[in-house]
Amino acid sequence: MCQHSFGAVNLEDISQPNCYKVLDVLREECDIPVWHDDAQGTACVTLAGLINALKLAGKKIGDVKIVLFGAGASNTTIARLLIADGADPAKLIMFDTKGSLHRNRGIFNLIRAFTGNGTLLINKPRDDPHNGRSHAGSGCPDLLINSGT
Repeated sequence: MCQHSFGAVNLEDISQPNCYKVLDVLREECDIPVWHDDAQGTACVTLAGLINALKLAGKKIGDVKIVLFGAGASNTTIARLLIADGADPAKLIMFDTKGSLHRNRGIFNLIRAFTGNGTLLINKPRDDPHNGRSHAGSGCPDLLINSGT
């Protein structure tokens, strides 16, 4: 491998689910850091911005409702980091071009791979593809995240 010549590997413009497969294999095989910029870079910056915005608004991450528009590498990683930082999975909803993500769409195993254990979908109070509010609770979301990567 090139690990003896390089200090790290930055993956760029690899779509999901391939980006996760490549990332996992390279991390397993290499003794140097491997980073997927589209997913991890965007997710880190988004989480940092959210932490600061919540601090200014006097809100806690576990109390806010979050809607993610897009189900690509960026938003699936953003969702994973949000949950790791304390966001309530029952207050998260993710949409792709066909609507909200939920078990009844037949893509549960695919999304499970992206979000780790499928937490985003398992904890939904109701699997209703036409009404995002049923997923995230009543009322308007506190945060909208739009990422097409």
